[in-house]
Amino acid sequence: MPTAAAVASVVPIQDGAWLSALKDVFRITPRMLDYRDCAGLKIQYEIPSQIGADRLANVLGAQKLGVKEGVIIDFGTATTFDVFANSTYYGGVICPGIQTGLRALVQSAAKLAETELRWPDHAVGRNTGDALRIGILHGAVGMTESLLRNIRREFFPGRKITVLATGGLSFWMKGRTKIIHRFEPDLTLLGINHLLDSEIPDGRGRRRTP
Repeated sequence: MPTAAAVASVVPIQDGAWLSALKDVFRITPRMLDYRDCAGLKIQYEIPSQIGADRLANVLGAQKLGVKEGVIIDFGTATTFDVFANSTYYGGVICPGIQTGLRALVQSAAKLAETELRWPDHAVGRNTGDALRIGILHGAVGMTESLLRNIRREFFPGRKITVLATGGLSFWMKGRTKIIHRFEPDLTLLGINHLLDSEIPDGRGRRRTP
């Protein structure tokens, strides 16, 4: 039987249902991971309430792995970049996700059809399917490398940092770029777990024994 729980939600309309279920079924009052309760992570962001809980969880997961500063790229519905250092979250970048970009093109252009993603063999497509695959996948690599260069130049000039990738679509990047150092598919879950190991903001201590 669970004795503690934490919730990291990016669908606010579902928050109440999850909280009620955990209380009714397991008699647990869960912790909600957000800018007000994020294991002591300091926030340097203009409107902290706008930060997705998954992004904060990713930073906490990186800290749990012993990474002190760096960039996390989460390849999912959106592709997000999050910058952190010295237990501080600074902000990041939000881009269309790999599949999201493909679907948006197909839905917006009458002559483009749904295409199975796979890595193309050429730099120039000789048919529309390959042209889409090149644009989406090689475009994702180019975007990732360009944004990371800009982030490193602005936040970490001359310093070595760790770049971690996570998210359900991060496998597309494996072996395609050397600028990503680690792939951690469970990073978000590690961060949520790290919240449960941290002190509650009111100082009452931990809810469980690590």
